[in-house]
Amino acid sequence: ADGRPVEPVDVDSFVFGAGERYDVVVKARNPGRWFVQADALDGNEPPARAVIEYDTADGEGSPTHPSQSRDQLRYSGLRAVSSLEGVSGRPDRTFDLTLSRGGGPSYTWTIDGQAYPDADPLQVHPGEHVRIRMTNRSPVVHPMHLHGHFFQVGDAVKDTVMVSGHMGQVTLDFHADNPGRWLFHCHNLYHLDAGMARVVKYVE
Repeated sequence: ADGRPVEPVDVDSFVFGAGERYDVVVKARNPGRWFVQADALDGNEPPARAVIEYDTADGEGSPTHPSQSRDQLRYSGLRAVSSLEGVSGRPDRTFDLTLSRGGGPSYTWTIDGQAYPDADPLQVHPGEHVRIRMTNRSPVVHPMHLHGHFFQVGDAVKDTVMVSGHMGQVTLDFHADNPGRWLFHCHNLYHLDAGMARVVKYVE
């Protein structure tokens, strides 16, 4: 998950946002012709499809559509092979952030009512255990990405995490061990372009 090793987990499907990455092994043990299908999270775009065909199928028959998923991957099912160092116990610094659509006549997406670049940086000190709690007051999913760091979500270690719409909440923890100025933003790039970003800034 996002390039970090996890314990293998068996699922029928998974949901991922822009910028998230997963390595997936498909176990081919059900002969025939089958669609592998990707559906849009938001919008009404037609699904993307590929066909897995066993050599015994000889190209005959229409591919079978995926059934309703019974076992979908959730962050709670991910277990990192090694946990993130420096994030145990209580955090040294916590940010409570609200993700929302901006008001007014212009098209903006905001973090705590501020649209980047006219937004206050999130200031951290080197060595701190930092916690970011996010609440999504908009109806759409926001895949939030932090440059320069991995963070822990439950037992998973990632660098991008989806915050679901309609008051979805996600908490992430990271160790401030890479001094500099790092962008924290929505990976829906039109949201980033409309202001949904902050800079994580190291200060002494």
